[in-house]
Amino acid sequence: MKRELDTENSINDRIASETKVLHDRNNKIASMKMILALRSANYWREYVLTFYWLFKSFEQEIDNIRIRGEGHLREIFDAVHDPLLPRTEKIEQDLLFYYDQDKAILGSCQSAEAKAYMVHVKRIADEDPIRLLAYVSVMYLGLFAGGQIIKSKIVKQTGFYPAKHGLTHAEVLNRGTNIFRFETDDTTRLKETHRARFDRVCLQHLDETQRDKVVDEAKKIFIMNERLIGSVQVANAAVLLLRTIRVPLLLFILFILLILYHFRY
Repeated sequence: MKRELDTENSINDRIASETKVLHDRNNKIASMKMILALRSANYWREYVLTFYWLFKSFEQEIDNIRIRGEGHLREIFDAVHDPLLPRTEKIEQDLLFYYDQDKAILGSCQSAEAKAYMVHVKRIADEDPIRLLAYVSVMYLGLFAGGQIIKSKIVKQTGFYPAKHGLTHAEVLNRGTNIFRFETDDTTRLKETHRARFDRVCLQHLDETQRDKVVDEAKKIFIMNERLIGSVQVANAAVLLLRTIRVPLLLFILFILLILYHFRY
């Protein structure tokens, strides 16, 4: 599917361009964290839980605007809405699966960074709600991109999920990856439709100052996401990291010793 707007008018492309340094830094930090997180569902679920509060926060604020918002603002958020995109309920399904149907896990946020993030989202919803559009771009497009890579690694990771009585391995995978799964047979088309819709709405309904605010908020999202990722603590992380890199590290040391031996003799 071709994009409906050219690159010059695409606010998504502008966000990608102006957040590239932040995005690259996010990816490096996330890559290091994922080395440990993707060793076990018990570690991965901590990241899912942390980001659950972010999705729940901004999706609730957007729903409030769509239900009780006034005039043009409500029209804008209605125009960018796609019922296939919201993730709150999907993530809740994952968390209940990971935490053995313990609904208490959804009761209150325990992460200081996530709480601070939620306060920020609430503040902009009250004071400058147009900035919430940045989350519609950054967070959902992120799931279409990096999220699908993570899903692929989870599927391929041997022993990631413990055996669940009465469930096949395929059923276990489905129940633990709802955050990445969209109710469509064509995820690529969904992504491109979302991109084009978002670009079109921002071009037609926002003035230059408002578009600048959306891009500015997108930058803040990457900064706050970095803090959120960094705040997640995996038990025995040092031991796990050592186990993960032990073989490559030993091979590297052996390689260096062979080189030294060669030059010595």
